Amino acid sequence: TIATGERRVLIKGAASARYSKTGHLLYIRGSDLLAAPFDPERLVVGASSVVQTGIRVTPQYLHGHFDFSDDGMLLFLPSAAAERSLVWIDRTGTTRPVPVPPRAYAHISLLPDERSAIVEIEGTPHNLALLDLVTGVLTSLTTEGANHRAVQSSDGRSIVFASDRTTPRSLFRQPT
Repeated sequence: TIATGERRVLIKGAASARYSKTGHLLYIRGSDLLAAPFDPERLVVGASSVVQTGIRVTPQYLHGHFDFSDDGMLLFLPSAAAERSLVWIDRTGTTRPVPVPPRAYAHISLLPDERSAIVEIEGTPHNLALLDLVTGVLTSLTTEGANHRAVQSSDGRSIVFASDRTTPRSLFRQPT
């Protein structure tokens, strides 16, 4: 509660938690993505179940590399090698590859159109790109310095990200 500063633990050992419009709280534990029914008005969490195993997690931040659409479609980065393929998984558990070439994708953020995503491409330096999930076209968004962890505006028109182009590292905002 912001007014009182009161805190309540909803799920012990959970990381990278996000609320889905499907009424679930999704979170990472280890490299597993779990979901639990969640009532945001009463702050009541139901029993959790594993949605997907082998999600890429950045250990130092406990950040799970996943995002999902309003209807519950899940997009995630597998925990495998540096060259990663993107995968869609629907609510029935059916998986299908995203028809884009494998790359060193990280920190994925699905845009509201659900046809594109902002991705961090690991490299020297890391940079951000707009990835068309239908055509596979990758459009560079940043080129100066090392750029990380894009967070998009609610309408998907702009992003805020951390960059090493200044010292100390600073936040920058730009259109997508």
